[in-house]
Amino acid sequence: MAGILIAFFLITSALYWTNAYNTQKFPILMTELYDTSGNKYSTNKVLNGDLLISNATTYKEYSVTRLTSFRIASHALLFAAISTGLVQVLTKHGRYYSFICPLARCPTAPGMVVKG
Repeated sequence: MAGILIAFFLITSALYWTNAYNTQKFPILMTELYDTSGNKYSTNKVLNGDLLISNATTYKEYSVTRLTSFRIASHALLFAAISTGLVQVLTKHGRYYSFICPLARCPTAPGMVVKG
């Protein structure tokens, strides 16, 4: 757990201090979306009323959304955690998932005992 927190702190700090994606315009530890000028992103300017349909021309005229370094790091670590979990399951219990490679056709590693 401490390793994840340290990695999260290092990634967030590195993104902020290197000004990657212009993150120095925004606060570090906020989760809101921002526009390119550093103000909070107003979805009312992009969406059309109650239908929640975006207008592409208004979106291009207003601004693209920007994320804070905290949010970029949290998305990156979440993606890494999901990928790690998927690889862990497939490597430890992969023979039970026959949609990837059925046992009858799977090549086995030398010295690997396949039960089944």
